[in-house]
Amino acid sequence: DGIAGGETFLRSVKPVGGTEMFDALEEATAVFKVRKKNTQRLPIIVLITDGEVADEERILKHVQTQMGSGRIFCVGIDTAVNSGLLTRLAVLGGGTSALVSPGDELEQALVNIGREIGVPLVTGLSLDLSNQGQEISISPGRRQDLFEGRPATFMFAIDKRDQAKSEVKVTGLYAGGKPFEQKVALTKVSDDALAK
Repeated sequence: DGIAGGETFLRSVKPVGGTEMFDALEEATAVFKVRKKNTQRLPIIVLITDGEVADEERILKHVQTQMGSGRIFCVGIDTAVNSGLLTRLAVLGGGTSALVSPGDELEQALVNIGREIGVPLVTGLSLDLSNQGQEISISPGRRQDLFEGRPATFMFAIDKRDQAKSEVKVTGLYAGGKPFEQKVALTKVSDDALAK
């Protein structure tokens, strides 16, 4: 009944104007807050868009502060998708993003996201940088999940590079609940763009 109701609703939607992503996200997160009291299910948004919006900063701030434990999975459809926005939304929302051209690739992208929604390989990934002996900020601050065939990316800057240890510890939980731990070697790279 839920699927049939969803299909009926989608058939009634008429495209007009531009991409008003903020209002849609605000309404979805409001629904999450109401339903959270009645269910233990993880709230999920699948966002299908070209990502061409004017208020990116407000959208990203809303996801960062209002999504809670919910997840956002993004599918960008167009020949010139705003991949930067969709990738950042997915990272902040604990999901993944797929970029496709209009046509047959869309169905496969939706199948892949449907598979990822239910079964991350490792949940709650975090970096342990305490061995570096200096204050380090990590982005994104939210713990990430690791999905099959998709990288999980953390960014951080080390001020005292000469004093940096040669590895960091990545921790999390396997899908079955067992602890995940792996040490990853740090590699120095000469690239002037990284500092920017």
